[in-house]
Parts: sequence; C-alpha cells; structure tokens
Amino acid sequence: MALHLARQSETVVATDVNPRALRFAKYNAALAKAPNIKFKAANIFEGLPRGGFDWIVGNLPFVVSPESRFVYRDGGMQGDSFSAAVVNQAGSYLSPGGHAQFLVQWIHPIADPSTSGNPGDLEEQRLASWVEGTGCHLLALRFRVQTVHDYALEWSTGPFSHQQKTSVKRFAAWMKFYEQNHIAAISTGLIVLTRSSNAKHWLAIQDWPTPEAPCGHEIQAHLRAIERST
Repeated sequence: MALHLARQSETVVATDVNPRALRFAKYNAALAKAPNIKFKAANIFEGLPRGGFDWIVGNLPFVVSPESRFVYRDGGMQGDSFSAAVVNQAGSYLSPGGHAQFLVQWIHPIADPSTSGNPGDLEEQRLASWVEGTGCHLLALRFRVQTVHDYALEWSTGPFSHQQKTSVKRFAAWMKFYEQNHIAAISTGLIVLTRSSNAKHWLAIQDWPTPEAPCGHEIQAHLRAIERST
C-alpha cells in the first residue's frame, strides 16, 4: 500500500507493529526506489500528528475471531472492535477534506425477536457508532455478507486445514463464540471516510462488487452523488 501511495504522494508514513513486516517493506521500497516513504514501528496511529494526513489507508487484522494467535489476522479485541477503534480514531488524523479507506469486516447482530426492527437498521446503527463524533462521513461498500457458518468454514482452519481433528475443534469453538456473542452474519467491505466541517454528517451502505481492478474514480463519483443528495 505504501508503494502505491508513494507514486502519487509527496510523503508517505507506513506503520506496523511487526518489525519483520517493516524490514520487508523497507527492502521493497529500496528496490522500488521510493525514498519518500517513512517507516515507523507503531500500533495504529501511535506517535503520529493529529490532523496531518490527506489520505489514510489500511488493510487491518479484521477477522472476527475468538483467537489472537495471528498478528496479520486477529486484532486481539472482541468481535469487530479493532476495526471500529481504527475507524473511530482515523478522523482525528485526517486533514479537512481528507479521506480514509479501510478494508474491514463488521458483524450483524442477531435481531431481538421481541422488536420489529429491521436487521438493516441494526447494521446501520453499528457502523454509525464507529464514526460518532469524529466529524466524518462514512460510506460502507459492502462486498459480501456471510453466515457465521460459512465464515467460520473459510477462516477458522488457517494453516491447519490438513489437520482434520484440530480443524473440527476450532470450527466448533468459533461457532460457540458467535452464538455467545449473538452474531448472525459478517460483512466484508471497504469503509470510506471523508473529513468534513459540515454540521450534518451522513452514513451510507452500498452493495458493491468485489473490485478486480482500480475503481477509485467510481468511488469518487459515488461520494459526490451522495453529497449532492444530502
């Protein structure tokens, strides 16, 4: 990501908590002759200047998992709380008019049968809590929604897929975790934030095909269309 940004930015700051990842990134930057990237060992925004960035991007350890064994996958916080925390903090580090983009996953809570609420309202309320008080608009481009069963089948095996007994036990543990935390489904998508000085902020959730090619212009046009209609 830092290499992509370096082609169109004066300065890029790349952070990671994994020293090995940073060493590989520095090596790649040297090979790519990208001297405008600064590397920093940091947890998310640790030690960075507030309000100093026009563009923030991240591919987070977003998996909704009962585990915390893999740094690249598990954020170490309950459910989708790690993604929520990053999105919530990002607004403080954006300059006015700046944008942030994060590939994340978010949960769909099980609806209370005693109420007549729309499940979509629960999803919107959850994402709204991620940006409450941040001064940002939020556009959620939803690539897909999975039942917890399908999600656990995809993610729980990890590098142990060849160990059948281990995989079965881990799958059962993941399903118990979703049941205990009242999680019905999980969405994968791109969260797009825009820092705005307007008093009124908006949130939109849009089903979007999983990108197979650069689609920045399409997303920008979609943002402008929403802003004109609000």
